[in-house]
Amino acid sequence: MWRIDSPWARPGPSLGISSLRGSEEIPRTARVRWLRAPLFLRIAAILLICGAMTRPRIGAQRVRNIGNGIAIQILIDRSGSMDSDFREGSKWTTRLEAAKRFAEAFVKQRGSDLVGVTAFSQYPRTVSPLTFDHEAVVRLISRIDVAGRDEDGSPIGDALALAAARLKSADLGRATRVIILFTDGGINGGRRRIADTATLVATWGIRVHVIHFAGALAPQKFLLTMKNGVTMFEPNAETQLQELSIASGGTYRDAGNIDSLTHAISAIDALEKTELPNVRTAGGRELFPYLITAAFGLLVGEILLSNLWLRRIP
Repeated sequence: MWRIDSPWARPGPSLGISSLRGSEEIPRTARVRWLRAPLFLRIAAILLICGAMTRPRIGAQRVRNIGNGIAIQILIDRSGSMDSDFREGSKWTTRLEAAKRFAEAFVKQRGSDLVGVTAFSQYPRTVSPLTFDHEAVVRLISRIDVAGRDEDGSPIGDALALAAARLKSADLGRATRVIILFTDGGINGGRRRIADTATLVATWGIRVHVIHFAGALAPQKFLLTMKNGVTMFEPNAETQLQELSIASGGTYRDAGNIDSLTHAISAIDALEKTELPNVRTAGGRELFPYLITAAFGLLVGEILLSNLWLRRIP
């Protein structure tokens, strides 16, 4: 008959003793008193490693610089239709890859502007918060990929509303706020219509510049079914995006034109730049190597104690 013991069950005695009477009088040696030391050393090492991962510094100072710039939120469509072929000059690529290259080239030229990135498919998500670290923004843009089938969708109205809210809620005073939208115009899902969002961004004083990766010619009107069950006819995506840019004071460009990015950059550069505070941490000594070294030393001490002075015989 087989017996299966639970892994959490306490092990049985290794050595049978008829009686423990009189064992209380046996003095506790130093080894017995230090028997739990390896466990404490391991716990301390883990805590030091966790602390090192936070990259603490001593002597660091917060430096506040004031520069003239614009707050820009880049909005990139990553829906399944953005995986379609797109001709960029003499080369063929996908709409998303072309949009990412456009966005990366745009960010590299922004100087002292504050830049954030939002990507959207079925739901919009923040890729990068508003930051002056343009190199980090470029790296994050390069990692954006096409949405899978389980998250496919293109709620442009919802994504625009989120990007506008990011700019509106930022403590930027009277800074000029701009949204750059890279999309193929496919509208699928979402609770907000583009027309509603156009009114919102115009009220908040946010300009929307559209780079449209148009595919085949869209019909003059298409059927849109709202979630509340009311079916309505809306203008096609190209018309809605053009009306959005006009209502917000922005521009509309066709990505098929190689000069689209140049025109968009020129329009943004012409905007009034305002003072943007840039607070960063400078100087100080990083404690990461010291904490990691201490953790390594504790782990070595645990191994030596467990296998030498405090070695157990099972």
